[in-house]
Order: sequence, then structure tokens, then C-alpha cells
Amino acid sequence: MMNLRKILAVGTLLAFSQLNTAATSSPTAAIFDLGSLDTMAALGLEAHVVGVPKQTLPDYLTQFKDARYTDVGGLKTPDMETLKALSPDIVVITGRQAASKAELATVSTVKQVDASSDDYWQSLRNNVTSLAALFDAKASADTALAALNTSIETSKMAIEGAPTVLFVTHNNGSFGLRDEPIATQLLGLTTSPLPAQVKPQQRGTRTFTSLTVS
Repeated sequence: MMNLRKILAVGTLLAFSQLNTAATSSPTAAIFDLGSLDTMAALGLEAHVVGVPKQTLPDYLTQFKDARYTDVGGLKTPDMETLKALSPDIVVITGRQAASKAELATVSTVKQVDASSDDYWQSLRNNVTSLAALFDAKASADTALAALNTSIETSKMAIEGAPTVLFVTHNNGSFGLRDEPIATQLLGLTTSPLPAQVKPQQRGTRTFTSLTVS
């Protein structure tokens, strides 16, 4: 079966299409988004990574705990003094670091990673290729994307019947519905219907659906 974590990791790079080429021929990056970090590793671009949030690295990214990579703080608490001293060409962030975006922009070029689910595969292709081009790795990206596409098609053929899926997140005792384009768009699965009484809620600009377990 296809490794969904790797697809998710690549998918987190959807916002890189507008990333400008850094001034140097071998740009360096401090990366706060773990999915982007995973993708850099998958493309063999670890040498360009100079800073990571070591406090929260999962087991599959333990290679970045090596002393060659500088600890740049927590996911929500970037170490600004360390980043200033490190002076990377690019700082990759997500919404978790949005509150620090303006301050980070005084250190380096900042790109906030935002995923789009409108046309997941095409966006993924465009943006992974764009990111890889910054590090002269377009050929590697094309090869990886071709292999990924083959894996997706093989996995779709292995799915029997017409199963429905439901993705639920859990956070401190609370459950919420999650939209997952990997399943619905890439694998062609259908989301399970919810009871009529389950309604989405609006909080500011954010729409979410709370769930209860019964």
C-alpha cells in the first residue's frame, strides 16, 4: 500500500509556486514545517537545510537532530536571535508561526506553506517542481513525482468495492472532521455521510465541524 505520510509531506509544499530564487546559487533554508522538511529529505536536499525546530522532530526525521543542523526554536516560538545569526536564504513556515511572520521577514525571505485542495495533484506537481528548481533538483522531483503517480494508480487498483472514509482529528479530548484530498481526489474514495444534526461551525474565517463519539 502507498505511503500516505510521504504524499502528505509533499503536499505541504503547495504554496511554493511563488517562491523566488534566492540570491545564492546554493540557497539555505530554515524549515519550521515538518512536512516540508520531510520532502526536502525525500528529494535529497538535506544539505540545503541549516535550521530546524529540534524540540518537535518526529522519529522519521531524527537525522535532522544532527549537530550540523541548528536548533531554531519551537514550532510556535522561533528563536529569532539564532535565526539572525544563521541568516538562511529562506525561512519556511506554516500558520503556527504566522504570529512571528513579520519579525521573521526581517531576517530572511519567508514563505508560509498553505495547502490547496481545489486540484490537489496538479498543484502538487507544479509546486514540488518549483521548489526543486531552486536547488537544481528538478530532474529528481520529476522522477519522484512519476513514481508517486504510479504508486497512487497501483493503490487505486488494489481498492476493492466502493469503501467510504471518514477522517477525524483528535486534540485534547475533542474530535473534528478533516477534509483529506489524498483520499478523495488521489484515491477516488467517497466521504462517509454525516448525520443531519452534525453542522459545521464558523469561528472567524475558519470553518470546522466538531464531532462527538457515541
